[in-house]
Formats: sequence, structure tokens, C-alpha cells
Amino acid sequence: MLERVKAWRLALKERRLTAERVQSFAAADVLVISFTKSGRTWLRVLISNYFARCHGLSEQELIDGDNFHRQAAAVPKVFFAPDTKFPYPELGPAEVAATPGQKLVFLVRDPRDVAVSLYYHVKHRASDRELGRKKIPAAARDLDLDDFVLDPAFGAARAIDYMNRWAAERGRLTQSYVLRYEDLRADTAAAFTGLLRFLGQPVEPGLVGEVIAFAAFDSLQQKEREGFFKSDRLGQKRAGDTTTGKVRQGRVGGYAAQLRPETRRALDRLVADRLDPAYGYR
Repeated sequence: MLERVKAWRLALKERRLTAERVQSFAAADVLVISFTKSGRTWLRVLISNYFARCHGLSEQELIDGDNFHRQAAAVPKVFFAPDTKFPYPELGPAEVAATPGQKLVFLVRDPRDVAVSLYYHVKHRASDRELGRKKIPAAARDLDLDDFVLDPAFGAARAIDYMNRWAAERGRLTQSYVLRYEDLRADTAAAFTGLLRFLGQPVEPGLVGEVIAFAAFDSLQQKEREGFFKSDRLGQKRAGDTTTGKVRQGRVGGYAAQLRPETRRALDRLVADRLDPAYGYR
């Protein structure tokens, strides 16, 4: 009986959360669309800290829908989503979809690096509840890295399918901007400045520099250890265990050194054969 009550309460909580996020998705001025482990949290910190510094808001808060907009009307409502539809396809029929009236930022990352990063997230950080939402079986935790990244259900192939669909959808989503994680890492100031201009925001080089320093990877790792952010999006799942932190190394092309040669070649063929070449990952 107790287990049934717990399951009922959990299901009710999930329905309420979905309803809230559907509403936030539909009301957003800006949608940041990204597949999991594509640098979404880092970009959220950059955007949040930029608006916090511009409008005197708390640097411990992370932007989520209209929470910054309620404090400063000049801040757009920014919602981070895993797809152009919500709930996303694996969870059933969509209740809401992106519209041409919204600005869309597609944050993309090499799907080979995405798959490797997702492996470590599943292994060390993701809860059973999160895995359920992402339709990743709990048994995936027991796979080795090479088998995980090649799995067609949740490895690199799944990220490629999402990215290809977004490329096709951009024809109707006229206010869209593709931001590559690799470009953001290579020249954060230039890439972030380009994003701010797309969003119609003023650009002050000195302010941009302060934001980048705040969001540097070593800085964020320190903030995770200290519990700096009020949001549970950033922080160690188990205090003192760095493997459970959200911020890892964020390497570009790091997959190549971690996989067996035959696995690396298989992923390279997958990207060459299936991923839309417009992304530039071939």
C-alpha cells in the first residue's frame, strides 16, 4: 500500500512538473534547445551571470523561464529545453512546440563527445528518475564506455537523430541561431558576443570578460564544491565526490582518446554517413 501511495505521489509530481514546463516553454521569448550533455549548464551560467550583472540580480540564481524577468522586465524569458517540442518524442505526444515568434538558440556539440559525456553522467550522477525521463535503462550504468556510445537507443546515434531533425525544422523556425559548443570553447568571448547580439542585447566587452571568468570551468567546479548556486542543477550529488559533479572537463574531441580504435572509427563513420554536414562535424 505504501509503495502504491509513493508511486501515485511521484506520478502526480511529474504531471505537475510537466504542466509547469509546458507553460514556461510556450511563454518563453527565447528557447535554448540542446541535446543532453551539450554544454547546456555552462551556457545557462553564462547567460544567467550576464543578466545578473546587467540588472543587479543574484549571481547565485540560474535563469529558468521567467524567474529573472519577474525581477527585471528587460530580461527576456529564457527557457532551456531538450527539443523543439515538449514533452520530447520519447515521452509521448507533444503538448507544445516552438513557434516562429520565439527566438531559438540551438546549442550543438559533436555527438561523439556527447555520447562519452553522457556515459559518465549516467554512471555517476543520473538518478533512476532522470534515466526514466530520458528513456535510458538503468542497466546502461553497467555497460562499458564503448558499448554505451555505440548503442543505437541512447548513444551517439540518438543525438544525431535529434540534430538532423532540428536542421530540417529550421526552415519554419526563422528566428534561429546555431551555437556550436566547440566554437564557444575555442573563443568564448566571440561566440558569446554573437549570441548576445542575436538576442538583441547590448554588448560591453568588459562585462563579457567578467562573465566568462565567472563561468570558467575551474571556477564552476569550485562553486560546485562550495554549494554556491541555489539551483540543484549545479552541485555534487555526493559531497566531496568529484565524480558526481555536474561540471567535468568539457573537452573538445576528447572522445578519441577514451575509446578503442574500432569504436572510434565506427563513430566517425556514423557521423560522416548520417549527420547533416551543415553542422561541420565531418
